[in-house]
Amino acid sequence: MFLSILLMMPGVPGAGDPVAEKPSYSEGEYWILLNKNKFKEIKHTFLREEEDSVIFSLNGSDKTSSYHFKAKLKRSPVGYPDPIIDFPLTTGKKWNYQFQRKQAKGPKMDRIRADYKVEAYEPVTVPAGTFNAFKITSVSEATGRGIVTMPQKEQYWYSPDVKYIIKRINRKGDIWELKDFSVK
Repeated sequence: MFLSILLMMPGVPGAGDPVAEKPSYSEGEYWILLNKNKFKEIKHTFLREEEDSVIFSLNGSDKTSSYHFKAKLKRSPVGYPDPIIDFPLTTGKKWNYQFQRKQAKGPKMDRIRADYKVEAYEPVTVPAGTFNAFKITSVSEATGRGIVTMPQKEQYWYSPDVKYIIKRINRKGDIWELKDFSVK
C-alpha cells in the first residue's frame, strides 16, 4: 500500500520518477548545438572515453570538449570544466565539485566550488524537436586573493533519449540549443 502511494507522488525521489543512467557512445554519433545569441553552430562528434570523461571533437578539428561523469574526478581540471554530470540522474539529486582556475592576472589560482542540483524532469523544445530532459542547475563561486565572487548560475537540460545536453544557458547568458543529432 505504502509503495503504491509513493509511486503516485510525482516529485518525490523514488516515487516513479525517471532515472537516467550513464550513456554509452558509439563512433559516428554527433550533436550540433546552435548558440541563439551569436547565431553560431558547433558540431560535437564522439571521439573516445577516458576514465570518467567523454571526449568530443568540435567541428571536426583538433579542439575538443569533454563531459565528466563523476563528481570526484581522478584529475582536477584547471579552468572551468564542462558540465560534471553525476549519473544516475534523478529529480532532486545534488552533488558538488571543486576545481581551480588561473586568475586573469598573475600566476595565482582561484578555487571554485560548483553545486549542482537536478531541478526537474520536463519536456523541452529545441530546434531538433521536443524531448524529455533533466533540468540541472549549477551555481559556482570563486575564492582567491581574499575575495569571494558573486555566485554564477548555469542551467543544463540533459535528455536520456539524445544522450546529451539539449539546452544550456551558461554563466554569460548565452543560450545553446540542440539543432541536429545522430545517435545509435
